[in-house]
Amino acid sequence: GEEFVAIFPGLLPENALPTGQRICQAVATHLFATQDGLAMTLSVGMAPLLAGKDPQERLAAADAALYAAKREGRNRVKASLA
Repeated sequence: GEEFVAIFPGLLPENALPTGQRICQAVATHLFATQDGLAMTLSVGMAPLLAGKDPQERLAAADAALYAAKREGRNRVKASLA
């Protein structure tokens, strides 16, 4: 259960969810190079960086969306648009 942040400058809000879903699917279908082949899934929480909004507030919104994705069964993408 590691967590990391990815920032996609210039990504339009309407493209964020499909992009997150493509990343999630790519991880779930990739066979990682280990002795037995490691299956891995990814839970994603997203929030747009909005003009006039505090970046820390946006990070907290993405974190809340991530934990919602985990609560709802993992291996999924949740977005916070607020």
